[in-house]
Amino acid sequence: MAGKPLGDQHRALLCQGKEDEMEVFGYKAQGLREALCVAGYVLSCGALWLVFYWKPEWGVWATCRPCHLEDADTVLLRTTDEFRGCIRKKVVLLDLSKVLEEEQLDQDFRTDNGCIIRRAVRKPDWKVRYIQVQKIRYVWDVLGQEFVRVGSLEDSNTCHDIHQKFGDGLTRKEKEVRKLVCGPNTIEIEIRPVWNLLFKEVLNPFYLFQGFTLTLWLSQGYYEYASAILILTFITIAVTVYDLRQQSVKLHNLVEEHNKVEVTAWTKQEGAQKMESCHLVPGDVLLLEGQKFSLPCDAILLEGSCVVNEGMLTGESVPVTKTALPHADQATPWKRHSSEDYRRHVLFCGTEIIQTRRAGKGPARAIVLQTGFNTAKGDLVRSILYPKPLNFKLHREAFKFILCLLAIGIVGLVYAACVYAAHKEPVADTVVMALLLLTTAVPPALPVALTTGTAYAQRRLKAKRIFCISPQRINICGHINLVCFDKTGTLTEDGLNLWGVIPCQKRSFQNAHTFSASCPLPWGPLCAAMATCHSLLLLEGKIQGDPLDLEMFQGTRWDHGITVEGSSGSSNFHFALSGTSYQVIKKHFSSFLPKILINATVFARMSPGQKSSLVEEFQKLDYCVGMCGDGANDCGALKVAHAGISLSEQEASVASPFTSQTPNIECVPELIREGRAALVSSFAVFKYITLYALQAFMATALLYWQIQIMGNYQYLVLDGISLAAMITMSLSRACPKLAPYRPPARLLSPPLMFSVALSVGFSLAVQTVGFLLVKQQPWYAQVRSYRGCPSGNQPLLPANGTANATAEEHRVLGYEDTTLFYLTTFDVVMVAFVFSQGRPFRKPIYTNYLFSCLLCLQLGVCFFLLFTDLEAVYRGLELLCTPVLWRVNVLVMLLVKFLVSFFVEDALLQNYGLWLWLKALFRYRPSSHYRRLQRQLEGDASWPPVGRRDLLVTQVKSEAYLNPVYEHHGEEEEEEEEEVPGGKQPRRGLSDAQAGI
Repeated sequence: MAGKPLGDQHRALLCQGKEDEMEVFGYKAQGLREALCVAGYVLSCGALWLVFYWKPEWGVWATCRPCHLEDADTVLLRTTDEFRGCIRKKVVLLDLSKVLEEEQLDQDFRTDNGCIIRRAVRKPDWKVRYIQVQKIRYVWDVLGQEFVRVGSLEDSNTCHDIHQKFGDGLTRKEKEVRKLVCGPNTIEIEIRPVWNLLFKEVLNPFYLFQGFTLTLWLSQGYYEYASAILILTFITIAVTVYDLRQQSVKLHNLVEEHNKVEVTAWTKQEGAQKMESCHLVPGDVLLLEGQKFSLPCDAILLEGSCVVNEGMLTGESVPVTKTALPHADQATPWKRHSSEDYRRHVLFCGTEIIQTRRAGKGPARAIVLQTGFNTAKGDLVRSILYPKPLNFKLHREAFKFILCLLAIGIVGLVYAACVYAAHKEPVADTVVMALLLLTTAVPPALPVALTTGTAYAQRRLKAKRIFCISPQRINICGHINLVCFDKTGTLTEDGLNLWGVIPCQKRSFQNAHTFSASCPLPWGPLCAAMATCHSLLLLEGKIQGDPLDLEMFQGTRWDHGITVEGSSGSSNFHFALSGTSYQVIKKHFSSFLPKILINATVFARMSPGQKSSLVEEFQKLDYCVGMCGDGANDCGALKVAHAGISLSEQEASVASPFTSQTPNIECVPELIREGRAALVSSFAVFKYITLYALQAFMATALLYWQIQIMGNYQYLVLDGISLAAMITMSLSRACPKLAPYRPPARLLSPPLMFSVALSVGFSLAVQTVGFLLVKQQPWYAQVRSYRGCPSGNQPLLPANGTANATAEEHRVLGYEDTTLFYLTTFDVVMVAFVFSQGRPFRKPIYTNYLFSCLLCLQLGVCFFLLFTDLEAVYRGLELLCTPVLWRVNVLVMLLVKFLVSFFVEDALLQNYGLWLWLKALFRYRPSSHYRRLQRQLEGDASWPPVGRRDLLVTQVKSEAYLNPVYEHHGEEEEEEEEEVPGGKQPRRGLSDAQAGI
């Protein structure tokens, strides 16, 4: 439900306090403003429309004026998370005058004053205003002055209200009104058209800049490389669109059958009627007859009982018994009346009803609680359609890095314009050359390079039977520093073996009784309890139910609260706590929770909601959290984790980014290894393509100083070498041994920034030295035509001394251009080798056979171009022949540069021990929240508060039960200390049973 308007009547909160909370702002469209914007679209050739497409809030501000939400025809929705994403929505009007008259509305809803539909009808025009946000409909509550979610019965209804208001069914008019306002009971996922997917992909800002770059290059006759990049871009976009289309089709097929279920509903005056499930509305009465059918909505069981398979929700195909909602005549809402057990009365959408039991003469009956995307299955589908945005620093910093390159390009644009203007070059040439230097700084092949690296990693994971529906999360796996494991079915086998029981008499534990064929448990209270306290069912001649009940028949549970192993003032301790204790601490002692989580390793009897909450709490501490589970009651945690790995192929686990067909946890280290390799490869490619772009930028800028430029085929050789190296560089496989530390997760981390900065500096130094030194050679001359190779210390002049002076100036030919071409070509190959480090995260470079062979081939081509004296090569590449001694000098400069670069990159920048020493020397402290807490607790002699009872017991006495036998036992016997490195636990166990059972 939306919150009350905040500040003024223009703004309110939608879904306040929930995960999908949003701010909503009211606006009213202005015809004049819209007309001016349309004119702006035309005059700007669509540029203004693109800006509004990328920034919808700007489009709203430009075409609308703020107004009261009650009068708004347009709303602007803004998420309240750190991303602050905005969405523009139109307010839709529903006309109910054809269906209802005033007296009919009052008559149909006279007993339901709390019904939102009654409060949403605007009089006297009988209209309802609503907005559709992420498949959920919100109507405007005229009385409450807020947008309210519809599609379900109000939570304010008591048990008595539900039986009294809806027990006899709805009238036909009530059904019509509810269907109009709430919408059909369908989970409809349209298959997105290819043109729509293509349109959204192409309108990415970088692709548009890439299109501008390639258009400019094609206009200057640079056809070969521009065409190659264009083809690769089309392939990349086509693969992306294909994957998105396949996901859309798969999701559509997953929910399609939900909309075609035939049900029997009971209506007033008409009785039982067969109908399609799409016509169901909240408040309808369902007659549950027969067996083995899927429920098309969420419903509250009114009469009778049902046995349900909730595998769709939990992933566990364990029969669950549902009981009827009691006839309690209280003012307490029905959910609060049933406390945490209200789910035992609810039949969830998508679950299979195995068996129904009559209540008296009639069939079992249920009231439709929620329809469409409001249901449990609808919520699962929505989590796939609208996943939580990724907050990974790599993505944000990559965008900032590209902006930095663009800024460098703009500086180059100004520099080129000034140089060409100073030489009084034509305006057209000045503009073209300035734009060419701008586009040189931002490599158009960058999206292709980053996409190929992720694609290679995804292919390697698929070969290991690990499937990924969110490829961008693969890089995130490389920075995981905490993994939560579900216990039952993940760390342990699905089945249980009964070992024994420990009787309790006279406030103390007795000797354990172990089970064996020759030693059965004697009859007594304990045996009777084990035989009767369970939820097992006899279905189709087989006993079915919870595996714990099935094996142990044990219904007792002991809540031991928080267990601390260790001593105060020591870092060698860890916490183990139950789900109930976790909930109490989170609710009443939230300041203690982060301190406990730092050293907590075992979480027992955690509910699905508690598991999700725990993962989010770890994320708040700046952990990069992985979650591995069997896809049962941990689906929520799998979804919210940075990298969720499901070991199940059940429908409930489809929201997990990763699914392993190998049903054990060996997939976790495999995914971390591949993630680290993919992350390092992404950084290497990013550094390489950035450095190459800046190398070309610097060489071009130096030549611009004397109104020269590299030839098209020279650029083609450079671009071809860099593109081939860039595509094959990411083929390096993950190192089989998992390193004890992670690679940097930030592009702006010191090692990466120093690597790029120093590499650029080394390249600039070599290019500048070569550019200036060649002018000092005794054979140097400014030539404008091919004239063979100079010999000795004499320049090679044409036969006619005036011919060279009067010949048309050549924009490419020159000894400066030839020298820079040789230097840059070799440098591109050398940098590819330097950046392709192997261990500790990837295998050595020689194991990447394609890349290694390619580097050798490219190096051979470079030597051929440097030392060949074929005129065809010179003319084709527009090069000048230089003395052999100068070529050797060029090679010496390159060799020195390579040795320095390799030493700096491998021995200094990638030296993990050196960085640790530097951090210690400068007393660098990590800024992560959990690191700060660890440092704080290390100096706190009173933590953990072992033996203290004043912190918790006095305040939660009414909510937590402490076993007195356990308490006395703990006072008499000292607990054994277990050595666990403080603050460095690599994994957490989320169990739904105590580890000691």
